[in-house]
Amino acid sequence: MTQKDVTLAPFSEEAEQSVIGAILVNADSFLAISATLRSEDFYFLRNSFVWDAFMRISDRNERIDYVTVLEELRTVKQLDEIGGSNYLLKLANNTPSAYHAESYAQVVKRAAIRRRMLAAADEIRMLARNESMTIEDVQIAAIQHLDDAVSNLFVKSRYMTGAESLSHYAGHLDNLIERAAKGEAIGVPLPKAWAVLRDKVPAIYPGEFVIVSGQSGGGKSAFMEQWSEDCAAQGVSTQYIHTEMTLEQIFARRTSRNTGIPYYVLASGNLADGMYQRIMEAEQRIKGWMPFIAYEWMPDVSFALLASEMRRAALRGVKVFFVDHFQDIQTLVTGKENPVLAAEKAVTWLAGFAEARGVSVIVASQENADGATKWTKKPIEKATIWVQVKRERLNSEYAYQYKGVEVRAKPGEDSPVAEVFVNKARFGRKARFPMCYHGPAFKWLDMTEITHQQAEGKIISIADMQARQKASAMKEESQ
Repeated sequence: MTQKDVTLAPFSEEAEQSVIGAILVNADSFLAISATLRSEDFYFLRNSFVWDAFMRISDRNERIDYVTVLEELRTVKQLDEIGGSNYLLKLANNTPSAYHAESYAQVVKRAAIRRRMLAAADEIRMLARNESMTIEDVQIAAIQHLDDAVSNLFVKSRYMTGAESLSHYAGHLDNLIERAAKGEAIGVPLPKAWAVLRDKVPAIYPGEFVIVSGQSGGGKSAFMEQWSEDCAAQGVSTQYIHTEMTLEQIFARRTSRNTGIPYYVLASGNLADGMYQRIMEAEQRIKGWMPFIAYEWMPDVSFALLASEMRRAALRGVKVFFVDHFQDIQTLVTGKENPVLAAEKAVTWLAGFAEARGVSVIVASQENADGATKWTKKPIEKATIWVQVKRERLNSEYAYQYKGVEVRAKPGEDSPVAEVFVNKARFGRKARFPMCYHGPAFKWLDMTEITHQQAEGKIISIADMQARQKASAMKEESQ
């Protein structure tokens, strides 16, 4: 009998034979089981061959039964390798119950995961003994092996009959109504200060994958920071992961946002009279929601390490993840994979992680010259919500007041007034509207919160200015 070479590996021959036999007797059970079970989950190769035959027949939209499986195995010259037609007859005739196929499949799946974990443990043991590798490389490779071993834990069945769907959703809706009646927030509303955006995207919900994109220096990090703090202020367990700024920089920006003290003053330590007292007062105001947020600085992080950390955080009860500077994540582990494909795999994992774990994942990404997310358009394709921030350069002075303090922006600087686009909202509305990026405090404001002052000239976008210059030049040539 041919079998995989795994020493002392856990397996259940009876469960493998029973799940295959149950499908031969009742093919209707295959769709539900095939969503979670794969051919490599079988310990015995001949059972893997039969499962692959099931998959090919199903892909052709043909009926799975003894005759079709027999012919499929004969066609691919694997019939003799499984033990001939007698083996298929044995499986069909000796199945304890065709109605317990999913239970048999779970036994097979559990044994397969245990085998993978044992194999990963052997690989990790060898890595730990490899003195030629740095300890950092050993850790990353070890996490990758463990992640590969348990990655299929995130695969979930999506098959459900129409009749089942009615009772399933009725129960789901009753649960939501009961939780809402208790005052529990199901989704996470956007910050109250962002009234216009909140009108278009009232909340984010468990399982959603959100993209925030924009050009470098456009205020994406402040957008993410403010949003994450608002989630924590609502009592939602939140994790903010940044691949660029240190924790001290993040905290200084937070203090600036809550005190109005310029960042450069905080960074220098040269506090004027009264500033330290303002900081203490701000800390008193925000310390109530500090237990609901955790910060992590992960420079040059590999995607394998990031994924492992997010898994652990989800087990600790984190409900909303903010991942800032997606483009800086090192998606390659071996250096052999195409970087675009590697980035797309990372995005697919993040979206699947959100759905499988019932958490919200919000990722900020820098844009390329075409206005799409850097490296790949996959984040936009997978996102439930895509928020894009655009800021034009000023060609004249612009001034506004916030809380009685005047802020001036000079020609050549980015305009404090940004256009915010909700380009994709699977469960909401597309929109385009202005918001103010209050750079001195790393804070995004609704336009109703600022007071405009007289500017020296009319504000127009760089594109409009270039168009006018081109039209003027053409007019001069014609004359």
